[in-house]
Amino acid sequence: MQTSSLTLVTDFPVDARVRIWRRIFSAPGEFDELQVDAYLIITDHFILCCDTLLCPEDKEILLASVRDELRAGRQLLLFNSHADWDHTWGNGSFVPDPSNPAHAALPPDKLLSQGALIIGHERCAERLLSEANQQFLRSYQQRYVLFQNVTLHPPDITFQQQIVLHGGDLTLHIQHSPGHCVEHSTIWIPELRILLAFDCAEQPFPTIEDPHALRTTLERLQKLHPQIVLCSHGKSVQPQILAQNLAYLRQLEACCRDIRGAEQLTTSTLYPYQQALHDANLTLDSPIDHNFYRDVHQNNLQTVWQHRHRLYTSLPAAPSQTYLDGSSESIEPPSSF
Repeated sequence: MQTSSLTLVTDFPVDARVRIWRRIFSAPGEFDELQVDAYLIITDHFILCCDTLLCPEDKEILLASVRDELRAGRQLLLFNSHADWDHTWGNGSFVPDPSNPAHAALPPDKLLSQGALIIGHERCAERLLSEANQQFLRSYQQRYVLFQNVTLHPPDITFQQQIVLHGGDLTLHIQHSPGHCVEHSTIWIPELRILLAFDCAEQPFPTIEDPHALRTTLERLQKLHPQIVLCSHGKSVQPQILAQNLAYLRQLEACCRDIRGAEQLTTSTLYPYQQALHDANLTLDSPIDHNFYRDVHQNNLQTVWQHRHRLYTSLPAAPSQTYLDGSSESIEPPSSF
C-alpha cells in the first residue's frame, strides 16, 4: 500500500531560522521508504525554500507554515540544489482543489509561491528539462496520483560557480559542489556554521556520479569546519558525515586498484555491503532502505572503477598515478578489460 507524509522536523538542534521538513513516500515494489528533506531559511530580508520536494502541493504546504513571515514583507525565493526528481518536482504551480484533503492546509486565496523566482545551477535547468526526465515524470504520473500536478519548471536565475544571498542577519553562500551529479550545489551559512550538503553527503553513503569531483567537494566542505551538516537523506546532522563519506570513497578506490576487468566488480567480495554499513556505524537491522542502498553501493563501486579505468587508459605515459586514498602506484597500460 502506498503511504505518504510531510512533517516538520523538531528534534534536530538547529537554529530556529532554519526549518527542516521531511517527506516520506513508500510504494510497494518501488521504495521501502523514500525520505527526503527540504529546508526553509528565514532571514530578515527573505525566505529561501531549499528544494521543493515531490510535487507542488509539498512546496505550498511548506510555504503555508511561514505565511506570517511572508506577510511581514519578506521576499520569497526558491532554490534547487540539483535536478533530481525528489528535489524539484514541486517547482511548478497548480490549481488547488477544495475537495482534496491534501490541499486543506493551503491558503484559500492564492498560492504563496506565485511569482517566486527559482535559483539553481545552469546545468540544473538543462537536466531538469531533459527528455529522460520528462519520460520519467510521465511514467510516475501513470502510476501515482501524488504526481498528477507536477510540471517541470527550471530555475529562473542560474549561476556557474557561486551566488551569495545577503539576508541582513544571515549570508547564504550557494556554491557549485559537483560529485553526486554535475549540477549539484550546497549552501553555507557562516553566521550559524550550518552547511546544507543536500545529496553530496549522506548516511550511510551518497550516490556517486564523479568520484574525483565528489572528493574535491567533500574536502572543500570539510575546510569550512561546519558545526551542523544537513543532508537531504539519512537524517544526519553531524559534521563527521563529511569525513565518513570521504573514507567510504577512498575505500572504494582501494578496492578497485587491482581490478582489471568489469566482471570482477562485485561488492560481495571486494567491499561487502555489511562492511560498508559497519564503517558508517550502521547494521543490517538499521531502519534504512537496504534494497536501495545495496544498489547504490554496487553502482558506486562500478562508477569508481570506470572513472579509474578512464584515467588509466587516457593518461599519457607517466611514472605514477595518485588515487583517492592518497596512495600511488606505477602506471602500466592494462593488458585487457
